[in-house]
Amino acid sequence: MTSLKFVFKIKLREKMILPKRSKREKGQILIIFLLILVVTLAIVLSIASRTVMDVRMTSTSDESNRAYFAAEAGVEEALKQLEAGVAISAHPINLDFGKLNNTKGLVQEVGLGGEQNFIYPGNLKKDEVAQFNLLSIPDNPAPAPPEEPSPIGSSLTFHWGSSDTRADDAGAGPDTWKTAAIEVTIIYCNPCVAPPGTSTFRLKKVAFDPIDRGNNFSPLNPPFGTVGRQTISDSRSEKDFYFHANVDVTALIGSYPANTPVLARVRFLYNNIDSPIAVTAAGTIPTEGSLIESIGQTSSGVTRRLQAVRLYPPPLPIPFDYVLFSKGDIIK
Repeated sequence: MTSLKFVFKIKLREKMILPKRSKREKGQILIIFLLILVVTLAIVLSIASRTVMDVRMTSTSDESNRAYFAAEAGVEEALKQLEAGVAISAHPINLDFGKLNNTKGLVQEVGLGGEQNFIYPGNLKKDEVAQFNLLSIPDNPAPAPPEEPSPIGSSLTFHWGSSDTRADDAGAGPDTWKTAAIEVTIIYCNPCVAPPGTSTFRLKKVAFDPIDRGNNFSPLNPPFGTVGRQTISDSRSEKDFYFHANVDVTALIGSYPANTPVLARVRFLYNNIDSPIAVTAAGTIPTEGSLIESIGQTSSGVTRRLQAVRLYPPPLPIPFDYVLFSKGDIIK
């Protein structure tokens, strides 16, 4: 009996002895462990990096917004001062919002016009109107003694059309509707007298079309105009234009100073895409307004820049060209 127990214990111990792992198996386990560790570490770093990036983007977005709001406040302040008659071209506006949100603003004004060429800011859609001031002193069309000649001279040339409406596209088919015709309205006083508000104003119209659409508009052939690329530049920018219409202002409204040109309004017709416009004077284009540039900056150096244009006088609404005005009763 005792011998049987001894044999049983020996066999039981033999069964409980685990086999030893080989070095190869130990290496595989180590590789798997390292792989799991690397993957886990990569996931943790990815999450941490994304969190840091989100925080950084949020911070940058907040800084950008504060800089933008500072620039916007600068534009509002400049418009307010210009409306009050304060010239800011020689005295830039400095704004400090340090106590509020650690931002600063710098506003500068650049005069528009005063050159032979003037590129109108922005492009125009169909039926939209570009308005140009033709007076040296916009508030008073009455000539000051001794009478000075009109600053624009005797004629104006209007340029319009972009590369999308270049001359070789101005033909039949869908491209016809890319090409704008223009209607030019010259508003003048006859006579111009002082004080302001007592002059008699009149208007004359002339229209031009690069394409023969059967509308009896003047074609762009000499002496009415030309077709082809011309580069027009002023002190702010430079653009290529493809259609050019000549308006003999003196022949249209009469001689100066009995007839004084006050405004030129150019309305776009037919075009289904936006088009730029510019004007060239035989003399000088008077002051057309102000370009306001406002820069907002945070304490960390994030900068945002805004530009706004204030035309003078303010453009009249489109219905102005279709309304009959009279000081007295209108009799049909």
